[in-house]
This record gives sequence, C-alpha cells and structure tokens, in this order.
Amino acid sequence: MSLKKINALLKHFAQKTLQKSSFDQKLLEATELVSVDESGLLKVEYLVPVLPELCSSSGTLHTGCISTIVDEFTTFSILGQCSSHKVTVSVDLSVAYSSLAFSGEQLLVKTANDCITENLAYSSAKLFVGSKLIASGKHTKFILGESEEKAF
Repeated sequence: MSLKKINALLKHFAQKTLQKSSFDQKLLEATELVSVDESGLLKVEYLVPVLPELCSSSGTLHTGCISTIVDEFTTFSILGQCSSHKVTVSVDLSVAYSSLAFSGEQLLVKTANDCITENLAYSSAKLFVGSKLIASGKHTKFILGESEEKAF
C-alpha cells in the first residue's frame, strides 16, 4: 500500500512543480523509488542522480538541494505512513553535511519514520554515494489535520 502511495506522492509533487517551474522539478522527475519497508515504522529508499542543475558552481551538489531532499523525502515518508490525507508543517529541520557529491554521481537516499504521534511526526534521512555518507538530517513536522486535496 505505501509503495503505491509514495509513488503517487512523487508524481503528484512533480506535477505541482511543473505548474510553478520550481527548481525541485528536475529533482523529483529524476527520482526513482527503490524500496519501501512497511514492517514497523516506514522506511523508504530512493535513487537520485546528481544533475548539473542541482549543483553549485564548483560542480558539487548544492547544500540547499540537500536540505530540500531531506525536507521533501522525509515528508513523503510521513505522508506515506499516515492513514489519511494530512496537512503538515515543518517545526524543525536539521541537516549535517559530511562529504561532497559530484555531478554525475548517484545518491541513495534512505528515509525512516522515527515516531508518529497524533500531532507530531519525526523522520530522518541519510544520503549516500556508494558507502560514503554525504549528509544526514532530521525533520519534525506538526500534523494539522485533514487535507481537502485528495490527489494521492
């Protein structure tokens, strides 16, 4: 169930970015969903190519893009675990940068829901190139309630 829901979330948000021409459009369009583990709290893995459009002038993945990946992909994990269409807002987002990812490389992004309560959700992400840790992040979201938009 969550695999279909997360795939639908990826497609939904990629479509929304097409309408607004945001920088994360290419990020979401190029992302491949690799696996979803529904045993216990949801864990999801994605493959993301490091595209030149996502890099700084030095040819490395921009730290703002890394923050966006942590923000959006942990949100997908949280929404993938919720039984209904929830509206959420970020309370805290922290990212620790460990190494560089270069244009042309492939990122493996691993997200995990750490705890979901009635009003708060805690999720984390780790970004790798091969076995090298690029960044890790934690995301706390407040769950406001039901969404009227039932696109996923």
